[in-house]
Amino acid sequence: MEQQRKRRPLFWMILMPQFLILILMMLVLLLSFPLSGMGEKITRNYRNVVALQTANQVDYLENYMSTNWSQLSVLSQTVTQALQEKLDADGIAVENLDSDRACYESLLLSVSDELLSTVSSNHVSGAFIILNTEDLDNLTQRTEKPCLYLRDLDPAAISQDNSDIVILRSPDRVSRTLRLTKSPTSQHSFGYEDQTSQAFFYETFQRAYRSSLAGKTDEIAPYWSQQPYQLEGDSSVAMAYCIPLVLEDGTVVGIAGVELLIDQIYHFLPSGQLLESKESTYLIACSYDEQPSELMLIANGGAKFLNAAAGDRLQLTPLQIGGYGLMCNGREFFAELYEMNPHSSDSGEKTLHWFLVGVVGMNEMFSFTNEMTNMTIVTLLLTMLVGIVSSITVSRRLARPISVLATEVENARVDNNSNAFTDTGIEEIDRLSSSFRELMQETVDTSTKFLRIMDMASVELAGYEWRDGSDSVYVTDNFFPMLGINDVDLSTLTAQEFSDRLDKIRSNSGASITLDGSRIYCIPRGASVRYVRAESSQDGERHVGLLEDVTRGTQERIRLEHERDYDVLTGLYNRRAFYNRVGQLFSTPGDLHFGALVVLDSDELKVTNDRFGHDWGDKYLRQIAQTISENIPSSTLGARISGDEFYLFFHGYRDKQELLAHIERVMNAIRQTTMTLPNGDTATLSVSAGIAVYPDDSANLSELVKYADFAMYQAKSICKGNSQTFSAEEYAKNETFMRGRGELRELIEQENVAYHFQPIFSAVDARPAAYEALMRVNMPSIKSPDVVLRLAAAENSQYQIERITMFKAAETFHSLLEDDQVSRDAMLFINSMPDQCLTAEDAQQFHERFSSLQSRIVLEITEDEYLGLEALEVKRNYPGFSGYFALDDYGSGYNGEKNLLLLQPRFIKVDVVFIRGIDTNVDRQQLVSGLVTYAHNRGMKVVAEGIETPGELQKVLELGVDLFQGYFLARPAAIPNEISPQAEAIIKNFHTSF
Repeated sequence: MEQQRKRRPLFWMILMPQFLILILMMLVLLLSFPLSGMGEKITRNYRNVVALQTANQVDYLENYMSTNWSQLSVLSQTVTQALQEKLDADGIAVENLDSDRACYESLLLSVSDELLSTVSSNHVSGAFIILNTEDLDNLTQRTEKPCLYLRDLDPAAISQDNSDIVILRSPDRVSRTLRLTKSPTSQHSFGYEDQTSQAFFYETFQRAYRSSLAGKTDEIAPYWSQQPYQLEGDSSVAMAYCIPLVLEDGTVVGIAGVELLIDQIYHFLPSGQLLESKESTYLIACSYDEQPSELMLIANGGAKFLNAAAGDRLQLTPLQIGGYGLMCNGREFFAELYEMNPHSSDSGEKTLHWFLVGVVGMNEMFSFTNEMTNMTIVTLLLTMLVGIVSSITVSRRLARPISVLATEVENARVDNNSNAFTDTGIEEIDRLSSSFRELMQETVDTSTKFLRIMDMASVELAGYEWRDGSDSVYVTDNFFPMLGINDVDLSTLTAQEFSDRLDKIRSNSGASITLDGSRIYCIPRGASVRYVRAESSQDGERHVGLLEDVTRGTQERIRLEHERDYDVLTGLYNRRAFYNRVGQLFSTPGDLHFGALVVLDSDELKVTNDRFGHDWGDKYLRQIAQTISENIPSSTLGARISGDEFYLFFHGYRDKQELLAHIERVMNAIRQTTMTLPNGDTATLSVSAGIAVYPDDSANLSELVKYADFAMYQAKSICKGNSQTFSAEEYAKNETFMRGRGELRELIEQENVAYHFQPIFSAVDARPAAYEALMRVNMPSIKSPDVVLRLAAAENSQYQIERITMFKAAETFHSLLEDDQVSRDAMLFINSMPDQCLTAEDAQQFHERFSSLQSRIVLEITEDEYLGLEALEVKRNYPGFSGYFALDDYGSGYNGEKNLLLLQPRFIKVDVVFIRGIDTNVDRQQLVSGLVTYAHNRGMKVVAEGIETPGELQKVLELGVDLFQGYFLARPAAIPNEISPQAEAIIKNFHTSF
């Protein structure tokens, strides 16, 4: 009975209910989706409200600005008239106006009442006048300009006695006369430094100045500052409206203007009024385009939600509903723009367009549309719920016959009876059960065949099996995919076809054969590779094969081999692998022909590490290694031997000149390679190279390395960034220098230096005022500090010497202090290299160890052609440092006066060339006398170095020198000596005679 039921395809049983569900879903969506377009209409109404309120605010703000803030015509006329009368009456040249103190003080007093009136009547927070007659583009350093700058601390209040007005900038005479309160940050003048920091002054004056020079006085116009500013030392942020001061002949002599604190402007840019939204505000912005795509923000009404500051660039995108989309810090807002004129007339800036921008959060602007969207989502969810209920109903209808079949299959597995299946009435399922009966026995057999294979698997495995004479083959589903082949249909695969494919895989794969005879295939898989081990065997008529994924183990082995032989940072050979590979080449010297060992050393690694950190130093080394790899022949061996040192070995050249030419091409490639540094600068790679030629220079590898290393240091000493070929003659001459390099490394590693101290005596009482720490070296080849410094420069080891000097000198002096072997109130002079400074870590360690000494330490900077200003600034800010510098050997170097101005030292040590024979040389006396006068006027002290005779000591006493140092007074010693009796007598007799 059951078997005579009409059979229906499973496809139609599933398809028809899905059609019903789809129809139900469409009906729900059609009934719920709004077709009226009401959301867009309401959004447009919201936009019109924002536009109307913004336009009203523009009228209000523009009227207020033009009638109050930008009304400076009376102030301008008063000031220029007073200027003209003063110049005419006193006969003062215009160019001297800002330098004639009496003139500009009198002028500023004469216009002070008008300036006070401007503050109170224009409802501004301040007003100012700045005088200037110079071209600001020609100024290269900070310049002080006469200025009167007043600020009203409470613009909203009306004060009859001006008690709420303070002076921010004014000459002393003007301040005393006006009797107004001076701000704690007030200054005597307006300090102009550059156009960026003082943009409101620069833009107003310089535009007018250029127009005046071109005879276009009609183009001279007032100017609103585009960015807020802060006066030096003042925390208040303000904007300014400025007008140039122009005399009758068109000469521009300064500017006058009013100040508006940003807090005051906020009152005219209320937040939260547009659409009664918390996320709404007004902005003031500007652009050089009438239809801008980008605005520069001037003031934002104090709205914190906008998270934008003055000077930020705001991107605009036109919207279909009108208005703009405004992007700010990754958030989008709706904006309405209205251009406004902030000037009192049309005489203001013509090229810059000012806008008032009404801003509303995009979510609130489109809130109604969002609600409609939410309703649509809810409707969709309801429809989906209906679909789910319908699907459950249909699934139950389908599940029952399948459930019955599943039960029968389970019983058949237990009872081993494949004839117990009944028809379900579903055509596909009945066909499936019939086929299952036929395959059930084959499945059992196949499972038995591969049970042993699968039991062996601890990783991904695949396998196959077939018998001779049979046309069928058993292959696991993942067999061909493991080999990267995905186009095989296993259901139609015959034994012959499978055998042919295996033969093709074995012949084309390029697999490697292991010691046990198995094959390792390397299978590309996207950006990575997969390693598969294949084994096969034959047992009579039975052929069995196994694939095993060995990717993890193979990659680990490759990684270990690579790390053993290659430098992790650069990918080049490491020292061990390089010597092994070159040693193998040297084992068959007949194949080398002409070769060369090239030693490369980075010239700028230390500078890069110091300026940008070791990560950038690593990038610098990787770039050098990449350039080397891209430009050397495939047969050339390249290696990174140490921190910044590389070896290259070229070989196999029939012609020596061709070999050297190829090396030069590699050097040129390095010189032409650049990299961009973190500060935006572009740096060119620089390496110095030494070349030793095989077999001309030597046929021994260790000698080639030594000779190439010598040639490299020759190249560095001549000019960094070039190459040098080994010269046996030069090597013989410089063997001592090469030994010195090794001794320098030993000196640095063991800090094998000592310090003696030479007293510096006071001209007042002959007591030790200070001690100079002097390095003492006792190495076989290095005997003096000068040799240490030369070797350190060649080895790029100046920092190590600087650190040793600071720590060892302080440590030795501290021991002398504890043993009462030096004066307890004396200072310690330590020699310091101009371009070297301690790292932050070393400076902090020095502070922790020698904090009791730091207040008396003076760093001696030798006068040099170049002072490292960045390094000096770091030294000046060492934790706990006294800040005292001494300019050593003054007069012996280059640009002495310039270095004196740059360093501003506490002590000036006059070089021995001026002291030697000063008692008989009038010219030297005059030079030292002038230096003493200059130093004393600036609170500096002068030290006379190298005094060796009584006459020299007597003369520098007469010239007013403060401190003395030299062999005549006391020689350097491990324990400092007392002053010689003869020298002490000269100093005391000199004071007694007066």
